[in-house]
Amino acid sequence: MIVAFYDKTTGEFEGPVMHGLSSVEEAEYGGELAAIEIPQGVNINTCEVDLKSTPPTLKTKNKATLKADALSTEKQISLAVLSEKFSFYEGKVLTPRKETVYRLKASEVERFKSDKKPNPKDYPFLSKEGKGLGVVASEIESRIQQTNSILAELDALERSCKQAIQSASELGEAKQALNKFCMNAADKVKL
Repeated sequence: MIVAFYDKTTGEFEGPVMHGLSSVEEAEYGGELAAIEIPQGVNINTCEVDLKSTPPTLKTKNKATLKADALSTEKQISLAVLSEKFSFYEGKVLTPRKETVYRLKASEVERFKSDKKPNPKDYPFLSKEGKGLGVVASEIESRIQQTNSILAELDALERSCKQAIQSASELGEAKQALNKFCMNAADKVKL
């Protein structure tokens, strides 16, 4: 016998599914959970517990509920994949090591811009580039601005994609939004 647990107030399945029991009573449960027998070959994802019947019984979810469940699952999966993809593209633009170095270089550039008599020893990152401090500071400032611009565009793409996924009313819409993000992000990062 297969036994599943459900919430006594909502009828939603929760907790483990137990196999090989001889009766529902053999399953340990308590509190807000109750156990119900699942007939062989029945997928509990397509069923819900009918709390109106005594004792509670299984009933097949209607097509609208099944579609809503599938869409909800697709949205959750798409949002998780989006988070992973965003981290991937963000890492292509700015790895943790690069981020630290850029932050230090940006600090040197800011100090250099206000220094009346700059000494190369005070600017270890700028002076190691092998060019004049002013030229290097200008180049680094330009690269940092480009990086920030790309990251801002990726952030805007991610927010737009999240919104599109969350407002999707059909299964394909969530996937389509995710694919659009990936194509646009790849273009921004120039992979």
